Amino acid sequence: MKNKIALTVIAIAALSGSAMAQMHQNNQRHNMDGNCDYMSKEIQLTDEQRTQMKALHESMRTENQAAREARRTEMNKFYDNPTFNADEAKALAQKHRDDRAVRKMKYRHAMNQILTSEQRAQHSEMMQNHQNNRHMKGQKGEHRMDNHGHKNYHNN
Repeated sequence: MKNKIALTVIAIAALSGSAMAQMHQNNQRHNMDGNCDYMSKEIQLTDEQRTQMKALHESMRTENQAAREARRTEMNKFYDNPTFNADEAKALAQKHRDDRAVRKMKYRHAMNQILTSEQRAQHSEMMQNHQNNRHMKGQKGEHRMDNHGHKNYHNN
């Protein structure tokens, strides 16, 4: 009887973990598409620009996935060494930061080639507002709604 209960609990935990992972993945996909739609409307992308942006985003997603896999392989190789080398660890960490920064710059550059100069200015303003709102999140104080109906918290 105890074994059946234990197996049932383990099965439920495994299934709920799998379901949660699937929900998280679907949520990320929805948010990503929602952000593209939001940006498309906010800076008034043409249909051609929207298609180009989606293709750019998909290629960047694929490139990031490949970079994560390469990083994981490289890190596992480092962890398998019998001795720890701090200099090698620092160099590896810096390499991964640099690689990520270059990929982000490449994406932003390609995106700017799709946008008009006016759209670039609008996008920069949107990103600045987003950064400002991210810094305010979670702080105690007066709550307000931003221009998009999102709750923001800030100190006065």
